[in-house]
Amino acid sequence: MPKPVAQFRHRAFPLSLLAAPFLALAALPAAAHSFQTVIMPADSQSAEEWVVHFREGFLLASEERDSHAAQESDGHLGGVDVYLNDLLPTEDMDGFAPPPEIAILPGPDAQLPDGWDKTASMVLPAAEEDRITPRDRTYLDRAAEPALAPFARRFEERAGRSPGSVETAGYLAGRRIDAALREAGGATDFAALQKALSALAEAPPAAGKVTPAQ
Repeated sequence: MPKPVAQFRHRAFPLSLLAAPFLALAALPAAAHSFQTVIMPADSQSAEEWVVHFREGFLLASEERDSHAAQESDGHLGGVDVYLNDLLPTEDMDGFAPPPEIAILPGPDAQLPDGWDKTASMVLPAAEEDRITPRDRTYLDRAAEPALAPFARRFEERAGRSPGSVETAGYLAGRRIDAALREAGGATDFAALQKALSALAEAPPAAGKVTPAQ
């Protein structure tokens, strides 16, 4: 099996964030500079592997704009620091207080687990091969920074292999979040961000399989 380019980093965001007295996104002040995202794979034996490969694509998106040297976050989306975490099916939710603002789940019908504060987190379904929007295809063809090569080419240069559907889904999740944050004017208006994110994730069934630009 090809070696992933991004090392699996469980609980990757700084521990200081867990102790910091910041509130859920709906109550954040106008000066909010960061948000948390959690990847929640389906209950399967390959969950940890899925997270690793999803992270690879996501991180390519989060480094396209606004990243800088010595940053502690997992990159920037919409001009805001993003911290990417994961929650495997075998783990509980005790480490998430408050809950991350955005939860990425596989499949269009995925639901947050029982006991999760659904008023504090919005759900972003991971893109599937047959649920790709025209805007998604634009993201795959052109990086957020015009000087950069398209996603598939940059991924292959870094990993030495072509991206699969999971890596592509990770990249699209990052680009959707970036676009939603910019459309909503940042991470301070939960309702506006949720509306923008939902619109970007909508795709008709059988819209065509992922064919990343080379």
